[in-house]
Amino acid sequence: MPLQATKEKHDQRLKICKDCKHSRVNKIVGLTCGEFLQPTYSENGDVFTCGCNLTLKTKFFSQACPQKKW
Repeated sequence: MPLQATKEKHDQRLKICKDCKHSRVNKIVGLTCGEFLQPTYSENGDVFTCGCNLTLKTKFFSQACPQKKW
């Protein structure tokens, strides 16, 4: 199994992230899930926003949205 998602899958994931109200644009790294490198947690302790660089995260099959949007 390849490590990277197909271009179509990457584009699909990235569009979902761009439309998410929790994504942010960091001047240095671009689109992030919440504030860059500052994860937030739900009331039950699950990761709500991960703080990841979404341009990179959406490229890898092993990664997932913490809100289960993809």
